[in-house]
Amino acid sequence: MTAYAAVVMVLLATSGGVALFVTDTARADRAYRLVKLLLAAVTGGTGLVACLIQLHQVGLL
Repeated sequence: MTAYAAVVMVLLATSGGVALFVTDTARADRAYRLVKLLLAAVTGGTGLVACLIQLHQVGLL
């Protein structure tokens, strides 16, 4: 595992926990936006294309 992947995994886990379990709504919203941003950065264009292909093969798209 590379250091980059480890950092991204820690960021996703931490921000996901904050988004789910923090009572302050402004902080939870910022954490949720960070989760979305990190997931978009990780999957990128190829992850989205692969996801769309899988959905099409299953018949959902």
